[in-house]
Amino acid sequence: MTTIGAALMAWYGSENRFFLYSLSLFLCYWGVFLALLTITLYIVMLDIRFIHLQYTLGKRDLFRQTLGDESFRKELIEAQQRDARNGRAGAAKRKPPT
Repeated sequence: MTTIGAALMAWYGSENRFFLYSLSLFLCYWGVFLALLTITLYIVMLDIRFIHLQYTLGKRDLFRQTLGDESFRKELIEAQQRDARNGRAGAAKRKPPT
């Protein structure tokens, strides 16, 4: 609604020049326009932050469902121990690249 209001005020202000004869009317009109535009940009910023928050919460939930799960961790540790016992080259035995 604020975006539409600011757009209509910008169009109306450029088409009709009746308020150019009064400085106070001019300042009031364009002050309201700038306030609506600022509110619109603030709402956009809040929306972007909310989307980022939802994305971060989704990543955290996905991590908790996979790597964060205790049963998965136990199975992973057991698999690493089995590999170490069987003599397979696990991640712990690899040499770092030189």
